[in-house]
Amino acid sequence: MKIKAVGILVIICCIFLFASCRTNKTPDWMKASPPDDVLWGIGSAKMSTISLSMTIAQSRARVSIARQLADKTGTALTEYGRISAAGDSIIVLIENVNQTILQVDLSGARTINVWENPDGTFWCLVEYRKSDARNIVSGILLQQEENDDQFMAQQALQIFESQLARNDKPLVVSDHS
Repeated sequence: MKIKAVGILVIICCIFLFASCRTNKTPDWMKASPPDDVLWGIGSAKMSTISLSMTIAQSRARVSIARQLADKTGTALTEYGRISAAGDSIIVLIENVNQTILQVDLSGARTINVWENPDGTFWCLVEYRKSDARNIVSGILLQQEENDDQFMAQQALQIFESQLARNDKPLVVSDHS
């Protein structure tokens, strides 16, 4: 009798353990890499309504793309500063460019997948063409040319191109990032 009760208790515990593991699942596409010609942004949110959760998850995915662009541009400008000994002027340029990139509207970005976790968390995958990213960053750097050294902006743009050519994993922006 006791053995039977212990057996039932073990089965119930296993069921609860299995069910709790399923609720922490993430979408399969999180393990994938984006195609060579796009950047992916991933966002998640669990809010009070489905609509709000989806909107916030999509917004966070777009923020993920902007952060990736700011990071790649910052890396390019830092690399240029290192090889050119540009000094403090490069630090000011990095700050100005990153600030502008984080505020830019990513027109052309599109949601390609949405997934709902059983716990109610929505995950959103947004795609942004690298050609659009080049145009945005090029425009921002060329705008900086008017204020700074034209050669510096052109060199930084070339280094940004090499950063953009890399096919990095997408950055996840969620409640915990």
